Amino acid sequence: MNKELLIYIGSQLSQIRLYPLFDICHYLLIAIQVRDDIQQCQTATQNFTRRHPLSCWLSTVLLCFSGSILTNFLLAESPLKDFIHHQHLLLATVCWYIVFYFPFDFINYLLRFLPIRLVIGIGKEIRRTKTIYDGVRLTLSLYPDSYIIVILIGAIRGCGETIMSSIDRLIRGVWLPAQHEFLFPSFATKACFLSSLIFLLYRIELLRFQHELIYLCVASIFIYVRIITSFFKQYDPFMPFENLSSGLLFNSWIDIISDAYRRATINNSLTTPQNLAISSGGLSPSNTSNALMNTKKDGFTESTDLVWVLISTVLVWIMIPGSGLYSSGMIKRKNALLILWLSPMSVSVTTIRSGSAFIGDLARITLKNIINESPINKTTIPTIAYCLFPLMFVSQWIRSQNGWARSLGSLDHADGAPIHIQVGTSSLAYSLLFGKRHATTNNTSKHSSPKYKFSLARFCMGSIAGLVCITPGSGYASIPASVVLGTFGSTCVYFGRKITTYSSN
Repeated sequence: MNKELLIYIGSQLSQIRLYPLFDICHYLLIAIQVRDDIQQCQTATQNFTRRHPLSCWLSTVLLCFSGSILTNFLLAESPLKDFIHHQHLLLATVCWYIVFYFPFDFINYLLRFLPIRLVIGIGKEIRRTKTIYDGVRLTLSLYPDSYIIVILIGAIRGCGETIMSSIDRLIRGVWLPAQHEFLFPSFATKACFLSSLIFLLYRIELLRFQHELIYLCVASIFIYVRIITSFFKQYDPFMPFENLSSGLLFNSWIDIISDAYRRATINNSLTTPQNLAISSGGLSPSNTSNALMNTKKDGFTESTDLVWVLISTVLVWIMIPGSGLYSSGMIKRKNALLILWLSPMSVSVTTIRSGSAFIGDLARITLKNIINESPINKTTIPTIAYCLFPLMFVSQWIRSQNGWARSLGSLDHADGAPIHIQVGTSSLAYSLLFGKRHATTNNTSKHSSPKYKFSLARFCMGSIAGLVCITPGSGYASIPASVVLGTFGSTCVYFGRKITTYSSN
């Protein structure tokens, strides 16, 4: 898409006036939200909206202006600052009235019509983006060195209604202390904090992109999730990353391993000779104990095997973008983004189990029939868990029953041989296809890798060369043999670089 067009769209979005159209979208959706919450939480009261109109109005108005009320209070300004201009309060009141009390409930039904709700939702997200950006810009001018305050104010201006939901319910006589935004943050709250951080990084010149493109990107994410939510109800793209980061940062995987180790210790203590009874006719206590012990061992083996496979999958998944960051640091800046993109895209072409001797087929596309399939080779690992781990590699040659390397008796638990062979041949093919670089300037240095001297980047290159050499033998080669093979691989790469440099000169 034309970059100039995107910049133009972002510029127009960042300069729009919120009053009155975008404010109307915000007020209408807030009124619908309050009405739905009344029907869900206050079913015991008949005709609550007609019996308590003042409570409904105050609840709706509070959420409509919650972002400005909270931020004005935090910035030591009057919480009623936005009510100085009566037209805003009047417009919110009109929107509240037509949603709650329009004859025959016509406006309520009309606003729930999907195309209209999509348009109003898009208008609200455009308004949300604008309020976040204005909050960051204003707070940064007041507190130029207080970045946490800047992020906090910007986020609250965008998601004030979710933070004030508990007080809003309290006004209507409902107190739900177990349901508030700090316990169960919604996507809107998390996205507002992230957007506030992005805008802050731009304002302090750590993100060096056009302001219009950043603004358009943030607004597009909000609009995209709004559209998806309209069709599929709950949708939170942050959830997979939260689950992964929680497991790594907050030690949930350590708890699982500790629990498995504790159960293994208990099971091992039961197998010692002094704990086994001497059988004496009839039903033997020793046999009973052994049967119970074997049952526990089977459960322990199954859980520990599964935990280890999942932990290995997570660790390898972290390596995929890590390898992209490493590789992109050794090429020119303009090509770095392409390498970052290619690293995770490699996962999309990996296959397992089926297909020919060289490449898989579409028998398992979109994980077809994977979930309900029995464990592979009568192992204790479910097929879906087994699928995730080889998915990190190009493992058709080794993992598949039809793989040519497996048919030759290859033993390669780490899938090193197919990965390194394919990477080497692909690199050679690219080099032969494109040939030498046609440099237009004399500056052809890498943007993150010093040349012609010892550096951490060159040390990493040598280490990776050694790892490439020993990886196919992991699980079979001894430690001394791995040191020898690693040293040999690093040495070959060093002299290979020398030969390449000599040939170029």
